[in-house]
Amino acid sequence: MSQRTVIYKIYVLGVAFLFIATTGISVFDGKNQINTLDKNSFKIQNPNTDVMINSTSVNVHDENGYVVRGSKAEYIDQEQTLESGSGLNINYGQYVAQSFKPSVPRLSKVYLKLFLYNGVPNYDLEFSVREGLSSSNLVTVYKVGSEVINGWNEFEFPDLQVQVDQTYYLVCEGDGGQGNDPIYCWYIQDGNPYGRGLAWVYSYGSWHSIGDIDCCFKTVYTNDPPNLPSNPDPYDGEIEVDLGADLSWTCSDPDPGDILTFDVYFEANDPTPDVLVSDDQSGTSFDPGVMDSGTTYYWQIIAEDNYGATKSGPVWSFTTIVNEPPNTPMIYGKTNGKAGVSYVYSASSTDPDGDQVYYWFDWGDGTNSSWVGPYDSGATASESHIWSEQGTYIIKVKAKDTNDEESTWATLEVTMPMNQQSHNYWFFQFLQNHPRTFPILRQLLGL
Repeated sequence: MSQRTVIYKIYVLGVAFLFIATTGISVFDGKNQINTLDKNSFKIQNPNTDVMINSTSVNVHDENGYVVRGSKAEYIDQEQTLESGSGLNINYGQYVAQSFKPSVPRLSKVYLKLFLYNGVPNYDLEFSVREGLSSSNLVTVYKVGSEVINGWNEFEFPDLQVQVDQTYYLVCEGDGGQGNDPIYCWYIQDGNPYGRGLAWVYSYGSWHSIGDIDCCFKTVYTNDPPNLPSNPDPYDGEIEVDLGADLSWTCSDPDPGDILTFDVYFEANDPTPDVLVSDDQSGTSFDPGVMDSGTTYYWQIIAEDNYGATKSGPVWSFTTIVNEPPNTPMIYGKTNGKAGVSYVYSASSTDPDGDQVYYWFDWGDGTNSSWVGPYDSGATASESHIWSEQGTYIIKVKAKDTNDEESTWATLEVTMPMNQQSHNYWFFQFLQNHPRTFPILRQLLGL
C-alpha cells in the first residue's frame, strides 16, 4: 500500500472524530512532494516586496509605496506568509477557507500559496470570496490543474467593494481528487500567526474551524493615483487679478468611488511655494483672503485619494492688480454744539480705481462707528453721534476700498461747551435762589 493511500485512509477514519478532539484534519506534508524542486523558485524572498508567480517576479508593495503593474498600482492589505511545509488538501471530500478582515474598502486580487500533491490534478480549483462560509460567492475564479503551481498563485477578479474590518472568507473547493488522484494543497502555519482570521475546513456537510491554524494568503487592492489637478482659476500666468479672488481647480480620480482631498500651497514671490495654507480639504476652491497689490503669487495643489496615493499638480502663478487706496475723505458737520445732543457728520472720498469704499468714523471719545458701507466712489456717508460730556474732540475719518487699501485719516475738531445736565443744574439753582419766582412751576417740581 502506498504512503498516499495510508494517509488518505487515516484521514477518512479520523474525520469522524475531527471536531470532538480537534484532530484528524487531512494535512499533507508539502516537503514530501516538492523536495526534488528548487524551493527558491517559488518561496517568498521578502514578504513585503517580491513574490514569484509562474516563475515571473512581480513587485507587490505594501502601503508605504506602490509600483505600477499594467495600468494599476498594487498594494498588499492583509497577508499571512509563514508556512510549516504542510498544507490542507482541497478535493472532493474537503474544502478549505481562510477568514480575514480587510483594512481598505477594495479587494482586487488574492494570492494563495499552494502545492500539488501526487502530480497535477485533473479537476478545477474553484476560488471564491464570501461574506459567510455558506453564503453565495461574491467573486469566483477557476484554475485548471496546469494553471496551479507550487508556490504563490494569483487569483484576479474585478474590483470588489468590501467593508473595512468585516470578516470575509477566501474559499477553495474542488470536485475531484479521490483515492490516489493528485490533489491541491493549501500551505498552513499553526500558532495563529494571522490574528484577524482562522482557517476553516468543510467536511461531511459542515464547516469547522481548526484551532490556531492559518493558511498562507495575501489580499491585494489596486489603486491608481488621482489625475493631475488642472483648470486653475486664476489661470496660469494671469495678470491684473482682483485682490479678493479665490483659487479654484478641477481634479478627478480614475478609480470610481475614490474620495479626494487636497493640500494647497500658496506663496508670494516664490516659484517653489512651500507654505501649506490648507491641509486635507475636500473642496476644490480656496480663499486666500485679500492679497497684496501688484504681487505675483505661486500656488500648487497636491491631490490624495482615500488609499493614500497622491498626485502633485504643476506650479501655477498669477499677478494681482496694482491697486490705489482711496483719497483722504472730506468731513462735513458742525464744529461746536452741546453735550447730550445728537449731531450728524458726513464724509466722502473718491477711489482712483473706481472701487467702492467703506468709512470709519472715530469720534475722539473712545468710540467709533466701525466700518460702514460700501458706498460708490464719491458718494457721501453720514453717521450721527452724541458726546455725553463737554469738551473738545477730534473726529477722524478714513476710507478703505473693497481690496482693503486704506486712505489716510481726515480730521475735524469739534467743541461741546455745555451739556443738558449743566442746563438743569443752573436752572434748579436759579429756582432755589429765587423762591418767589415761578410758584406754580416750583410746586410741580416739588420745591
